[in-house]
This record gives sequence, C-alpha cells and structure tokens, in this order.
Amino acid sequence: MGKPSWEAAMSETDLEGLRSGGQRSWPRVVAWVLGIVGLTVLLAFYLPLSSAHAELLAQHKTVVEKTKELEKNVLQANTALRAAEARRDELEAREQKQQAQATALKQRSESVHAALGAVLQKRKGGTALGTGPHSVVVALADNLVFAPGKLDVKPDGQQLLCELHKASAGRPLTVTAQVDPKAALAGLKRQYPDIWGLSAARAASVAEVLESKCGASRAKLATGTLAPTASKVTFEGAKPGPAQVALEVDLGE
Repeated sequence: MGKPSWEAAMSETDLEGLRSGGQRSWPRVVAWVLGIVGLTVLLAFYLPLSSAHAELLAQHKTVVEKTKELEKNVLQANTALRAAEARRDELEAREQKQQAQATALKQRSESVHAALGAVLQKRKGGTALGTGPHSVVVALADNLVFAPGKLDVKPDGQQLLCELHKASAGRPLTVTAQVDPKAALAGLKRQYPDIWGLSAARAASVAEVLESKCGASRAKLATGTLAPTASKVTFEGAKPGPAQVALEVDLGE
C-alpha cells in the first residue's frame, strides 16, 4: 500500500523541522505558566499582606497618639497631685503652727494667771482676775490704788501695782480706769468736768507709777478709758464695782 498523498507531500526534512520547533516552544510555555502562577501567588498572598500591613500601621499610629494623650493626661495628673500635696503640706504646717501657738498661748496664760492670782490672794476683797482670748486681766477697786479723792497712788497701791507688774513677767500692760459717776469726788470733778478726762488722768497716774516706781518699760505701757476687751473677758468670782482700775496683760508673742 502506498503512502497518503499529504504524507507523501511532506518530506522527511519537513517533519524533522516541525518536531524541532515544538521542542523549542516548551520553555516559553513553562515561563508563561510560572508567570501566571507567580501572579496568582502575588494576588493571593502579597496584596492581603500589604493591606494587613497598612492596617497595622494605622492601628500603630492610633496607639501612639493615644499613648501620647495618656502620657499628657498622666503628666497633668501628676502636676495636679504635686500641687495638691504641696497645698496639703502647707495646710498641715499652718495647722501645726496654729496648734503650737495655741498651746504656747495657753501655757503663758496659765503661768501669768497663776502668778497674778498668787498676788491677789494676799488681798481681802476688791479684786478680780479674768481671762480673755489673748490676755489676762486684773481688776482692782479704786480704793485699793488711789488715796481718797485724789489722783495720787497711795503707798499700798504702789506696792500692789509693782507686785502685779512683776507677776506679769514684763509683758505689755494696758491700764484703764473707770470712775463711778455717783462717787463723791468734788475736787477731782471740778478739775475734770468730763468723766472721760478723769478716767484718763487716773489711768495715766497708774501708768506713771508702773514706769517710775515698778520698772515697767514705757514702750510696753498703754492707757485707755474703757474696760479691756469688755465682753470677751471672763472674770472669776465677783468683779469690782464701777470704780476700778484694770491691768490687761497681753499674752501675745
């Protein structure tokens, strides 16, 4: 049997060329297949990873911003805390100082009160001892201090004043004198028609004796015409009548 006409038409050389051409096209096919596979891997893995990475970066930025905000809030809180602690320390120091001052004032008051009380115990009547917020007050009937109907301090009165000054431990003294409007002081009232003037003159007379006879410092002496811290002084026992001399001992530092 003879060869088909198409096969007969092709020579051996042509068939060999066809076979060699097919062999040369395989590398290109393989390259295309690998390219497609690589692209598929890129699309399947890299793009999601890239998207995830971008999302992580955004989350990291948010975390950093929140961290900075928290650090700022913590810094502000620490500043406020330090200010509060400083204020607390200031208030505690002030309270401690006030307590120390109150304790010292109480001790001075008790000491001066006891010393003045010891002097007054030697007298029978006509005296009273009172305590104010920052002072101790001695009230004396005017007949214990002044000669009858005069501005002059009598000797016994001078001795009493000097003992009281010594008991006050050299603390500032305010002297006041009150005159009974009904008292028979005709000579003095002619000399001092104004009762306030007479009260001032008597207070000045007592202050002069305290300075010249008892050694009181003029810088620590003051005079007045009104009862010392009138409504704030609590007297022990009966207070002398309307005619009196009062010595107010200042307990301040």
